[in-house]
Amino acid sequence: MAPATQEHFRLMAMPPELRLRIYELVFETTSIHIFTRKSSRRDQLPPLLLSNKQIYHEAIMTHYQTTEFVFCYPFTVAERYARIPQQFRNAISTMLLDVRLIQNQSARPSNIYAAKMLAQFEDYLMKAHDISIKPGVLQAMVKTEAGEWVKTANLGRYVEVAL
Repeated sequence: MAPATQEHFRLMAMPPELRLRIYELVFETTSIHIFTRKSSRRDQLPPLLLSNKQIYHEAIMTHYQTTEFVFCYPFTVAERYARIPQQFRNAISTMLLDVRLIQNQSARPSNIYAAKMLAQFEDYLMKAHDISIKPGVLQAMVKTEAGEWVKTANLGRYVEVAL
């Protein structure tokens, strides 16, 4: 019996509309956790975007529109955010401050801490780089009165809820 031959998937042979839909599906569940200022923007890009120039140009905007950027220290991400080209910054839909990532036993993070950190982050971007963030993009994980963690852009409702 003859060995079976494997065919390679030819993404670039597909119509652009299908490729764009594939990029949307690939990036729709992507979260990038930013812990350090030291790595470059390229280090944070998914391998698919680095595979070929045409894919990069077709998919980079979709990446920024659908990826959730997660951070626990605002100043860790502020410098990186400022280095993102303007057209991509405007495409970002979610930047999430997740205070649950902080492993400090002596001072447990709270919703008040999250609100202060987001305010400092926005203030820093405005003062240091003259950058403002679209409403609703900057979000935080907060604890509800029922003790559940939720993602919200409206911190005012949760600031009084303690951990």
